[in-house]
Amino acid sequence: MICPLIVSMRTPLVLSMAATAARADLDEKFHKSYPVVVRNGVVRPRWLEFAANHKALILVATGWLGVCAAGLELIERLVWRPLGYPALVFDLIESVCFVVAASAVALFLLRSSKRPNTGAENLLDEVQRNAQQVLLLARAVESTSDSIVITDLSGSIEYVNPHFEKLTGYTRAEVYGKNPRVLQSGRQSKEFYAELWRTLKSGGVWKGRFINRRKDGTLYTEEATIAPVHDAQGIPQKYVAVKRDVTRLEELESQLRQAQKMEAVGQLAGGIAHDLNNVLQVVTLASHLALTSNDPEFKDARIKETVDAAQKGAAVIRQLLAFSRRQLMRLEVLSLNEVILDTVKLLNHLLREDIKLRLDLDPTLGNIKADPVQITQVILNLALNSRDAMPEGGLLEISTENVEVTAESGAVSGQVSPGSYVRMIVRDTGAGMDEVTQSRIFEPFFTTKEMGKGTGLGLSTVYGIVTQSGGFVNFESAADAGTTFFIGFPRSQQPLTPPQKVNGAETVSIPESCSVLVVEDEEMVRNSIAEALRRKGFRVHASASSQEACEAAITMKPSLVIADVVMAGMKGPELIEQLKMHNPSIRTILISGYDDDEQMRSRPESDVSLFISKPFSMNELVESAMRLCKVRR
Repeated sequence: MICPLIVSMRTPLVLSMAATAARADLDEKFHKSYPVVVRNGVVRPRWLEFAANHKALILVATGWLGVCAAGLELIERLVWRPLGYPALVFDLIESVCFVVAASAVALFLLRSSKRPNTGAENLLDEVQRNAQQVLLLARAVESTSDSIVITDLSGSIEYVNPHFEKLTGYTRAEVYGKNPRVLQSGRQSKEFYAELWRTLKSGGVWKGRFINRRKDGTLYTEEATIAPVHDAQGIPQKYVAVKRDVTRLEELESQLRQAQKMEAVGQLAGGIAHDLNNVLQVVTLASHLALTSNDPEFKDARIKETVDAAQKGAAVIRQLLAFSRRQLMRLEVLSLNEVILDTVKLLNHLLREDIKLRLDLDPTLGNIKADPVQITQVILNLALNSRDAMPEGGLLEISTENVEVTAESGAVSGQVSPGSYVRMIVRDTGAGMDEVTQSRIFEPFFTTKEMGKGTGLGLSTVYGIVTQSGGFVNFESAADAGTTFFIGFPRSQQPLTPPQKVNGAETVSIPESCSVLVVEDEEMVRNSIAEALRRKGFRVHASASSQEACEAAITMKPSLVIADVVMAGMKGPELIEQLKMHNPSIRTILISGYDDDEQMRSRPESDVSLFISKPFSMNELVESAMRLCKVRR
């Protein structure tokens, strides 16, 4: 009874077994990796999705089982029964055949299911992978310690990450749709931003530093890289900026450079003291001879010697102050040759007599854009390094040339960007360096000198200044074979920055209404300034203090005030601020013995008409006073 029952159910039973086996294996295989599939809003098992995508395959397998069943039925009726064989035996044979056929179908389906996904399945897999990558990228951007800003092509902000909010104090809602200029501090010029946009609109990547302002008004410096974001066709769609706060780093760099400057100034002090003593010697003797002589021509000659000596001393002091003062980087288009020639005046105080200095400057040398004070420091540091490497004397040679750096030569010389450069070569015949020293020469505080003979900041400062200016530093050296440094700066096509100087004024008659109030607490300086102005026709009142000047201003109503910056009690800038409250149109000149006085740099430009450094000539003083009185409104 059992066998006929099995036989009668053979077709649906075998099909069910095959389908169950296929389903179980498919479900196990796909459920582990892809448990469900969503299509048209309907969630169903992956094995069912497989069946839907392979209908033709399943129909062929089912047809094959049907053909097998029909063939066995014909064999039973036409062959088996006429021969009189037992029906039960054939039923068993038939069942075995169906099981084998069903297993073959199931195996075929399983093998088909192991083939790589194609079509829509591959697309879905790729979408899932891309979604995971986008999610990972979003988490990385949100977690980074750099500020990230994304804008449209017009500069409107579309995204900022959490670190931007932390650094600037602005929330996403506050800056969304606004231009990044909300962060501008006014420290960068319009040309600075124009150059930035020219680079971006040409498809390039801009790199540089901003001095920006936080929401609370405090300033910070950040190093930024801004690049266009292109679509699949290479068309720019957005701009992305990655920015890092380098305020503290910049402060440390400034301290490092200042410390190295002070080391150089200390070494200059001896030579400068010698020169100033010579100047004072000339002034003392020439003045004494002029006072004791009755010959007018002899007196004039001695007085001229005194003036010349004083001007020479003033030039030495000004150069020393310009080099030693602490200041922000001030970029100018300048001639490297001119900076070298000016620096040679300081080198004469540094180099010993047994060291010969030779210059070989290219007269066709291009211009560079850099800070002249920092370039002076680079030259001095290299010269000091060469001097110390030649204890028994030798040759120090400084030369310049124009060079073109290609992609191949740039890679060889240390990842230098291709382009036009102006190169300075500083070569000495000193002791040279071994390989161990060469590997560490740009490390801060690394020195091969004895304790107390050097700070180890010289070459690290050179490297920092040159790279910050967009240039490169390379060198060649060997033990007992001297050292050669190659300092390169990008060549600038812009014209030279004009020197800042007081424009002369044509000779004019002094209006009777033009009165000058001179405020100076040093009696000799005050009297000499007042007398120089009186001789040119000015009406002058001299005051020894700011308080006295305030009282005099009420009665004389001066057209021009000349005040010293540093005085006991009220300082010069404070005095001018108070006087302008009563007379906004008053013209002002501040004078100081400090070149580029710190208090002057912090004053609004509208407060002070002119600043003059001491010592100044009578012509400079008088012409400045004439010019300001003439333009008084």
